Amino acid sequence: MNRRPHSNTVIRLISYGVGLYGVVILYSSLLVPYLERDVLKINETLLSVPLVISLTFIYLSTLLRRRKHTAFWSTILLFMILITVNSIVFVTRLEDHSLHLLNIAWAIGLPVCIVAGLLQTRADFTVKE
Repeated sequence: MNRRPHSNTVIRLISYGVGLYGVVILYSSLLVPYLERDVLKINETLLSVPLVISLTFIYLSTLLRRRKHTAFWSTILLFMILITVNSIVFVTRLEDHSLHLLNIAWAIGLPVCIVAGLLQTRADFTVKE
């Protein structure tokens, strides 16, 4: 294999970042409402969408570790959609002054770093015959 020596580490970090993103979404959608005692406010729609998204990120992280080409493009697509949606949400919240630097770093910074890392290691995800 003709890979750069640091690409294994970068791909592993990226896959852990994608998995961590999924675990945090799973945690925030399942456990936070129970911890805040808002169990009665949970309905199936609000629970199912974050659950599907979080499990998708966790599954993609396992496929990225195995250098799957489709997982590479799917992850880039999902994170670009996520960056766009989060940017729109933050722009609409500018008037509320309820933005925190940690929220911006988590919602936009980490996805941008993951996409940049994936694009840097694009050669490792090419299909070899």
